[in-house]
Amino acid sequence: MDALQFERNKRLYQSQQHHSKATKAQLQQIKKKRKSKGDPAELDGENQYKGPWASYSESEDDVSDHQTDIESEENAQSS
Repeated sequence: MDALQFERNKRLYQSQQHHSKATKAQLQQIKKKRKSKGDPAELDGENQYKGPWASYSESEDDVSDHQTDIESEENAQSS
């Protein structure tokens, strides 16, 4: 794509970029939901090191629903 063609279609590219960016406040809200990375000195336990793979915290309802789904799948497989 040459510069002239880009200048003609610049507004198309700018509108795509504008909609895909989250605001700083939205990014902070997402970051608050992130669980801690843990302590690198601990290999096991509740505060074990998770690093950048730390998951996002879920509400208790989501966790209990997920646990119920797993239990029902296990019961179905054992039958």
